[in-house]
Amino acid sequence: MMSLQCRIRDAIVTISSASRGYMWRTANVTLQLALVGTVVFTTMTLIFAATLSESTLDNDFFELLRAKYGSPRNL
Repeated sequence: MMSLQCRIRDAIVTISSASRGYMWRTANVTLQLALVGTVVFTTMTLIFAATLSESTLDNDFFELLRAKYGSPRNL
């Protein structure tokens, strides 16, 4: 009877430690995805801000878009 209780306890400990490892892996992946998303968002924001600031030195941003793509009425 004692060995059955030991086996059950060992099984519970094994399952709980395995699930704890899974939770840590899930948390690490979530943090990595959040970090990558933050880096991509920051990079895109900086690129857009640089493009916008370059265009406002000489011309209006929308004038540059119209010159490049044409007027919306032409579509």
